Amino acid sequence: KFSVPLGLASVVGTISIELGKLVIGAMYNTEQLAIYANASREMPVTIISASLTAVLLPQLARLLSKEKNEESVTLWGKSVTLSYVFMSFFSAVLFVFAPQIISILYSDKYLPGVNVFRIFSLVILLRTTYFGILLNSKGKTKIIFYSSIASLILNLILSYLFYLLFGFIGPALASFAAIGLVNLLQLITTGKILNVPFKQIFPWTELGKISVINLLLGVSFFLLNQFFASVFII
Repeated sequence: KFSVPLGLASVVGTISIELGKLVIGAMYNTEQLAIYANASREMPVTIISASLTAVLLPQLARLLSKEKNEESVTLWGKSVTLSYVFMSFFSAVLFVFAPQIISILYSDKYLPGVNVFRIFSLVILLRTTYFGILLNSKGKTKIIFYSSIASLILNLILSYLFYLLFGFIGPALASFAAIGLVNLLQLITTGKILNVPFKQIFPWTELGKISVINLLLGVSFFLLNQFFASVFII
């Protein structure tokens, strides 16, 4: 009842990336596929959110079984905020220093995939938590299943459309859009089932503040990176 939907949610994220590789493999040569495949590889920072989910799930299940909906939402919100503090920082670092990270991990010949790498660095933000955790804890497993299928179908459609519009980075943008839309749908559904307003179902204010801080940090990292790069060249 609990493990299958949680497993599906994890698998959907992996398959979303694989769908992009299929589109790139069909439209480009082997070398470009290798560039996309390495650039789209997820960095192992989602272990933070996965660990919090593993600890939180039984706690939420107990609270929801006693109809303590608001207390469950509050507890989940605190875990989301804690996870986002780390995930947003790593996302900013990976985004700004994408060229250097790619060069270290894969070599300079994979630098054409830097924009794909940056898009998937932003996808990390959408993995801050398991967005279906309250639905899962409430026993609404069919909703989890249907949203997982919807995510796959949406990603498949968008991967092709975005490829036509944006080219090489299209499937990466499709993964970001598909995951984000399904997460939003799960939040809306969760709010309706628990009878909690949408603005309260998620710690929007706290996440907004953390995002601003990390945006400023990202800009600072970028400017410092540009400065040291120019000094090194000179």
